[in-house]
Amino acid sequence: EVDLFRTFDRFPYSPRSLNCVPIFASNMDTTGTFRMSDALMDRDWMTCLHKHYCNNELNDYYTLASTVDIPYLSRVMNCAWYSMGINKSDIDKLVSFISNTGFHPNLCVDVANGYTDYFVDSLAKIRQVSPDSIIMAGNVATAEMVERIIRQGKADIVKVGIGPGSVCTTRLVTGVGYPQL
Repeated sequence: EVDLFRTFDRFPYSPRSLNCVPIFASNMDTTGTFRMSDALMDRDWMTCLHKHYCNNELNDYYTLASTVDIPYLSRVMNCAWYSMGINKSDIDKLVSFISNTGFHPNLCVDVANGYTDYFVDSLAKIRQVSPDSIIMAGNVATAEMVERIIRQGKADIVKVGIGPGSVCTTRLVTGVGYPQL
């Protein structure tokens, strides 16, 4: 009898609303798939699509949704998050996607460790490219960096947690991890 569905409509920068159950499937290449997005979307859950999809695949996915019907497109735009990094090629890929589709998707900007000026500066550039998108960015683990990402980077949502799992690849490869509950 518990209803987890919520409407979030007070983002710092995006004028959009988010209507969902606030549970995300990670943008890992094995979980952030179109197939996972379609399955979870039926429950109003969200999926951060992995970064390895090429623009043609992303264009086809979003464009196909626009040909089905407006409610389905609305669910895809709400629940299937476009994931990206912060390199110039990632931003160029987003610009190309927007140019080809006309869609400004919800964005998951994901780096292993968000404690760099380059990360914050890149977020501000991404906000300029897609000013109305809901931007979720991370990963960080302190209140100070959350505040900086929102104020200077102009993100709407901050991903908290750096390599929190004992077998997390981020923790194993970079040596950076911050436990969380």
